[in-house]
Amino acid sequence: MEKKLTIQSLFTDGVVTECCLVEEKEYELYPEERASIQSAVAKRQQEFGAGRSCARKAMAKLGIKETPLLKKTDGSPEWPAGIVGAISHSTTWCGAAVARRKYICGIGLDIETIDRVSIRIARKILTPLEMEWVNASEEAQKRLALLFSAKETIFKCVAPIYGKRLGFHDTEITHVTEESSFEVKLDKKISAVMPYCSTLTGRYFIHEGEVFTGMVL
Repeated sequence: MEKKLTIQSLFTDGVVTECCLVEEKEYELYPEERASIQSAVAKRQQEFGAGRSCARKAMAKLGIKETPLLKKTDGSPEWPAGIVGAISHSTTWCGAAVARRKYICGIGLDIETIDRVSIRIARKILTPLEMEWVNASEEAQKRLALLFSAKETIFKCVAPIYGKRLGFHDTEITHVTEESSFEVKLDKKISAVMPYCSTLTGRYFIHEGEVFTGMVL
């Protein structure tokens, strides 16, 4: 039996979502999509197909007809005109979140397996303040995975609007609540271009060793 999980709590009204286990998702790809991953290993093709399936099911909830979702040069999906969205997967779970652009200008979503986020990357991705927060807990691995996932979500949400790639130190998670939200401060060079985004708030939850994060602009 298919195992159900919702990621809707990560997002505000106006965003629709779909989530599934990667291995349980049956999918069909358009020829253009299949051609873009034909050289990938079977596991990667399954993850890609599950993601596209989730995205199309989410768009159907908005009344958007099925269409190929090709990859842009940066690897992100090429959404239909008027649609904004995000797709993410771990090795276990896959999800998609979409909305109409006239209501939402940016969406971020990320799913990470906590044990697969190596502690060796901490210095590369964390600011001193974030490192202090991670090291202050006996659950440092969980905190590291949460911050890594949150930053990936921020990148997906902000970079398309900012128009440039973001580095890990371009964002700083300044506060994480037990109520499943996190607060973000953007680097001055980004907030100068996007003053309405100098501080942002995202949401998260942890489920069976996986961390799910989401953000909306």
